[in-house]
Amino acid sequence: MASISSMDSDSIQSYRYDVFISFRGVDTRNTFVDHLYAHLTRKGILAFKDDKLLQKGESISTQLLQAIKDSRVSIVVFSKDYASSTWCLDEMAAIDECSKRLKQVVFPVFCDIDPSHVRKQNGVYEDAFVLHTEQLKHDPDKVAQWKSAMASLAGSAGWDVRNKPEFLEIEEIVEAVIKKLGHKFSGSADDLIGIQPRLEALESLLKLSSKNGGFQVLGIWGMGGIGKTTLATVLYDRISYQFDACCYIENVRKIYEDGGSIAVQKQILCRTIEEKILDTHSPSEIARIVRNRLHNIKLLVVLDNVDQIEQIHELDIKHVLLHPESRILIITRDEHILRAYGADIVYEVELMNRIEAHKLLCRKAFISDYSSSTFAELIPEVLKYTECLPLAIRVIGSFLHSRNTKQ
Repeated sequence: MASISSMDSDSIQSYRYDVFISFRGVDTRNTFVDHLYAHLTRKGILAFKDDKLLQKGESISTQLLQAIKDSRVSIVVFSKDYASSTWCLDEMAAIDECSKRLKQVVFPVFCDIDPSHVRKQNGVYEDAFVLHTEQLKHDPDKVAQWKSAMASLAGSAGWDVRNKPEFLEIEEIVEAVIKKLGHKFSGSADDLIGIQPRLEALESLLKLSSKNGGFQVLGIWGMGGIGKTTLATVLYDRISYQFDACCYIENVRKIYEDGGSIAVQKQILCRTIEEKILDTHSPSEIARIVRNRLHNIKLLVVLDNVDQIEQIHELDIKHVLLHPESRILIITRDEHILRAYGADIVYEVELMNRIEAHKLLCRKAFISDYSSSTFAELIPEVLKYTECLPLAIRVIGSFLHSRNTKQ
């Protein structure tokens, strides 16, 4: 098996996955691990689980090694037969190496096995290692490496989930993963110049940390091309993990035109509580499901591109029907819609300031934060022409890229 150290471990680390889950399939695939994976996914955490993401025709060992290296956190689910699998033990040894060399965070979970049996390789684990030692007489170092890695990982702080409510234990594990991952803003600087203070302002207005802040509808409005959707999308990615269920409806106007308010309601139900069989329900039944199923959960709903009051008024999502910690964000060009609907807070997205606009233009036109002196006198004219509108700056900047001053 190739080692992590042979896979460019000294290069700058980038991550493809949030979490890698190591487990013995026959023990936990259709029980604990399946539930853990589903909960991570609902929280927007990208988890690698080998029976889901392995590509046919590729070298499995190489892909698994790369997936481990490309993950920020690993969860090792120790179960009764975990130690009997040399595949699992190789996986575990690679995780231990990543933990030591790349400072990867590792969480051990003990499903149907005593943690002390794992740490000390007692009980059924002792039997498994006796068999491995017999079969690998020609390679005793490998068995020693497995034992060392197991003792190291099992000695870390983790969860003994035996005889405990599985759902509560999984919730606790996922919250610990979220805390370790962190949810600091890390978007592409190329398109998101100046967005950080706006995000912080919106988070402050939403009062997400307040348990008694009450249900809120936040309206975000501004002219076309000013960056409302970009701002809302990044905000959604940044805060959605704090909710029990969430959805981002990208184009309410189009959905409403095609199918009315019931089509929008169906989208909300499908994406939040994963309600699948809705086509046979009448409009009144859909409305009843909205009222009965959404009021008990902490919900985040973003409704983008709203251009008529009816598109949100007819959804039948009222303050009294939703959990007090739920939030609805409505994105529109028309401030009057938000006032008429009764939004608790109305936030206007403002144009970029001159410094932000200058930086974005340079990024697009010169692929740099700065322009050459040759173009310095032209930049104010371009910014005046674009009126500091982000979309206009991106379009003009991209058009000017690689052109000389005369052009």
